[in-house]
Amino acid sequence: MVHSLPDVTISATATALSATSIKANWVQIQGQSLSGAARVGDSQISTVRGAILGSTGDAQFFPAAGNSNAYDLSTIYIIGTASDKAAVIYNVT
Repeated sequence: MVHSLPDVTISATATALSATSIKANWVQIQGQSLSGAARVGDSQISTVRGAILGSTGDAQFFPAAGNSNAYDLSTIYIIGTASDKAAVIYNVT
């Protein structure tokens, strides 16, 4: 079953996709309204580190990890231009 989060507000510092632990077996993050590039990754992301969402509509997909629910949305971060937004969908099994 596909789930979604409310749009994530991006800031100039690394922000977790979720404030609470949510386990998923796949995750997709899409630029909902980006005025500049955003980066997605672990807590070490920066303006020069992490997967790039170059513009609105760009997406990063974390592929299915079997039934293990290996991705924790509280440990996936995004950084970019303050007040931009990203959409997040994910699946749990």
